[in-house]
Amino acid sequence: MELTFTEIRSLTHGADHITEESDGLHFHKCTAKQEAAWEALEDVFYSRVRATCGIRLEMETDAEAIGFCAPSGNKFEVWVNGMFYRQILADDLRKTGETPTVTMESGIKRIMFALPSHSTGVLSSFSLDGATFFRPVSYEKKMLFIGDSITQGWDAQYDTLSFAYRTATMLGVDFHICGVGGGRFVPETFDKVSFDPDMVVIAYGVNDFNTRHRTVEENVANANAYLDLVKSAYGDRRVVVITPIWLGKKDAEWNLVMRSSIANVAIEKGFEVVDGETLFPQNTAFFADGYLHPNDLGFSIYAERLIHYFTKGKI
Repeated sequence: MELTFTEIRSLTHGADHITEESDGLHFHKCTAKQEAAWEALEDVFYSRVRATCGIRLEMETDAEAIGFCAPSGNKFEVWVNGMFYRQILADDLRKTGETPTVTMESGIKRIMFALPSHSTGVLSSFSLDGATFFRPVSYEKKMLFIGDSITQGWDAQYDTLSFAYRTATMLGVDFHICGVGGGRFVPETFDKVSFDPDMVVIAYGVNDFNTRHRTVEENVANANAYLDLVKSAYGDRRVVVITPIWLGKKDAEWNLVMRSSIANVAIEKGFEVVDGETLFPQNTAFFADGYLHPNDLGFSIYAERLIHYFTKGKI
């Protein structure tokens, strides 16, 4: 059963909008305004803002296999009944001309087909082989994640094991991830996405902290202006601001100043604050690069701690 583009759209979660172009469907996590604002800052943001992190197709079906054609994007991941199932490295298959196929056991199942978090996943076709039916998945609660490369899941071996993915899937909520590598508190990049969340989680500050030529006063002003926009858009929702996690090999005093500054601004807006140092161990073994981006185990610890906060109260 090959799905039409309209049917693919009906199964899509995590996209602000979808455009149909010459090579297939392009999925955008950010609004057009956000894309333009990020690109105006630096050329490097062009690919990062278009990376399809958090975008996935979700369905219930009796299909026995998934087939798809992806002209762009590498790591596609499949979950079946809430369990990680397969990672497909599409770049390798394109070299051999193979069509990516994932076979599964027979019976009714719930499938999550995730597009890549570090590249732009494009679909020109998607099929549910052997299916007699499929239906979209719905949720009662929704979470919006806004942040930098850590929110995007940078350096995760398995994209769907990054902290935002893990937190949301374990809580059983729908989610939208506006994670952009290198992102920081830049008011011009804020916009209200089409997704209508019950909760907003914001995790900036690492790159504000790393940009040493900016003063604390400049960073505070940027955070203040950005969070004002968040309050205007989502002030009637639960907003949680996560301060930077512990960073190995970094200036601990400066990071502490950045963390406390963000916390103070967020509290002034009436937002909840989670101290990032309570979410991540002070051990470089849990970083993929030794100091900044968590590895899959580090992301798992981050997610477990954050889930504990949401389900059992403050850490």
